[in-house]
Amino acid sequence: MHLSPSKPCEGKIYYIAKSYRDENGVSTKKNVRRLGTLAEIREKYHVADAWSWARTQLDIENSNDALNKRAVSVRYHADRIIDKDTNRTFNIGYLILNKIYYDLGIDRICSGMERNSKFTFNLNEIMRQLVISRILWPASKLETWKLSSNLALVKPVSLHQIYRALVVIEKNINYLQDRLFHYSKDLLGRNTSVIYYDCTNFFFESERQTELKCPGASKENRRTPIVQMGIFMDADGLPLAFNINPGNTNEQATLRPTEQMIAERMEIEEFIMCTDAGLSSTSNKLYNDIGRRKFITVQSVKTLPNTEGQKKSPGRIKDWAMSGTGWRLSGAINREYTMEEILNPGNRDKYYGLTFYKERWFKIHGEDPLTNSKTELEQRCIVSFSLKYMEYQRQRRSQNIEKAERAISHGNAADPPKNFRSYIVTDRCTQDGELAPINAGFHIDQDKIAYEEQYDGFYAICTNLSEYTDKNGKTHHSVADLLKINRARWEIEESFRIMKTQMKARPVYHRTDKAIKAHFSTCFVALFIYRVLEHRLSSEYTTDQILDTLKDMNALHTPSEGFIPTFKRTELTDKLFEISGFRLDTEIIMLKRLKSIIAQTKN
Repeated sequence: MHLSPSKPCEGKIYYIAKSYRDENGVSTKKNVRRLGTLAEIREKYHVADAWSWARTQLDIENSNDALNKRAVSVRYHADRIIDKDTNRTFNIGYLILNKIYYDLGIDRICSGMERNSKFTFNLNEIMRQLVISRILWPASKLETWKLSSNLALVKPVSLHQIYRALVVIEKNINYLQDRLFHYSKDLLGRNTSVIYYDCTNFFFESERQTELKCPGASKENRRTPIVQMGIFMDADGLPLAFNINPGNTNEQATLRPTEQMIAERMEIEEFIMCTDAGLSSTSNKLYNDIGRRKFITVQSVKTLPNTEGQKKSPGRIKDWAMSGTGWRLSGAINREYTMEEILNPGNRDKYYGLTFYKERWFKIHGEDPLTNSKTELEQRCIVSFSLKYMEYQRQRRSQNIEKAERAISHGNAADPPKNFRSYIVTDRCTQDGELAPINAGFHIDQDKIAYEEQYDGFYAICTNLSEYTDKNGKTHHSVADLLKINRARWEIEESFRIMKTQMKARPVYHRTDKAIKAHFSTCFVALFIYRVLEHRLSSEYTTDQILDTLKDMNALHTPSEGFIPTFKRTELTDKLFEISGFRLDTEIIMLKRLKSIIAQTKN
């Protein structure tokens, strides 16, 4: 290895570089470690002769490199019993996450939080162990404290320090989010042209209620208290911000406060806000029609306005959406299709994978979010129809109806509600028309099935974006562009699934509201680190593949020598080491080498 540049010169950045031959046998080099300019070295390491210090660091790196090439002999005795209560294997895969943790500047964020709160413990070490353990071995804070001893060369912090740190984290939630955004922007270059937002609920095993833990509507129909969490995501699928609200909060009211924080603290003023139908209130639409903000929201076809002759009536929009004429295809806008033609069995193979659409503008009325005065908004409604989507919906409904019929035949139709039980109704009268007694029986609601079937295959979005062509002849905000943006909402749903399933953010065991908010803050940081890792892997592997590989990346500790990797080397492990800039799959990792790698992850 050598210094690059090779001569002392003020103003130039110095690296320790290593020469090697690539796959084609061509001699090249790569930077192993950044030292900085001579001025930076003098200031950071308090040395007078920066060049001599750099040469010393080069000698140290060469010495470490030489040590890694020597043969190592380890002696074991067949009759010697291992020590009691002593770990022999440790996880070294956490160093992949450790590199991203420091790359994102979370250690600097923790230092700022310490200054803001006059915290005397090592908040960075506490945050690091909480976040890494949440990714590798999600558990309670007590169990996390125990499991952290399985990380190689990591000294666990005190349990009471973890609980005290939660108060500091909760106090600095907004600071944590905006610093994480700015540091990640410098590192990754954030794409905030489109921002996605959605909400979900997290449940508790305890029935004790607080100001934050409140009973509310949930998909699981639980009776225990819940907490609502909203996550903002950028156009690349990376988490942007979050909010925590009481479980009985209307999710429509949670959008604006965090959106204002994003605009003020993160200095993001121009973006397209994309949400699902549950968040597409008139108030939220009007708010995102101000300044350089725009919106794309899912619109239920069932709830499209269908009135006429009234003051401020938008017209019979639903009738237009469901009509059989005026359907078009992207790329063939000069031809119109009819629903009769699309649904013709003879055209199924021809039209199965295509999406037909129609669009129009109509006005809605509401209160201006800034002045509270009456105002109107003209929005563009795009209705699409797909044979593939229609068959998918009917297949799902058929499965639910089969479950409902089995529930009736097995006598458990009156059990707590599930998806398929919405098709079950209680008999109110006998076959003779008399009032039926209690528990007279159940039957399938055919009227509901017929009502739902008429909407199969239809999908709608509303937006205030107009299609236009720039001076280079490129079309922007076409129907295909807007539908593509809306389809990316699946990534925020996947983020919720990762938090709930792989990272086990629920059930929540904390009692106080401050601890609950801090818990979700660490979950958000853990999700962010994982998403960055996934992004660096080019989304080529599943969540389970990545996390299982990191969990299994263990090494046997050999005292006085180092660590012997015990995991299976795979294509994924090679990719992980490639993006991290170090390898952990040599036959033995010398202790000095592992310490050097740990220092490298923090640099």
